[in-house]
Amino acid sequence: MINLESEYKDNFLLETYDVLTTYGVDYDSTLRPVDIMTDINGMTFDVKIPSDTLHIKTKLMGRHNIYNILASIGVFLSL
Repeated sequence: MINLESEYKDNFLLETYDVLTTYGVDYDSTLRPVDIMTDINGMTFDVKIPSDTLHIKTKLMGRHNIYNILASIGVFLSL
């Protein structure tokens, strides 16, 4: 799984993978959030995955937490 917004992505993309899962906010990734809404209570957004859309509601704030959530979903899907 590769964060397409990481400064190290090119190093990882050079490696060979049987199945490559990518995630990011600003790229057309395998896992990507849409309709991000932030308010005093936290964030809500939908995550587009290859077969469906997941609705996420969290009290966490910040873009870094979106990345963490996307990475967690990716690990879960790979299992």
